[in-house]
Amino acid sequence: GHPNASEADIAEVVGILEKRGGIEQTRNRARMHLEKALPLLDALPDNPHRDLLRAWGDYMISRNN
Repeated sequence: GHPNASEADIAEVVGILEKRGGIEQTRNRARMHLEKALPLLDALPDNPHRDLLRAWGDYMISRNN
């Protein structure tokens, strides 16, 4: 959130988060929420918007970065 953070500052923070498992914990929590939310889309009318939400959720669960 620091607007003047250098790339080195950002890399340092990312390194700390990776070392302490924060990034993996965040990915796991996001995956858990998406896996609960995606089935709820079935209550919405069948239309391209619902399909787009489902595709986006599937992408978020499967992406690596």
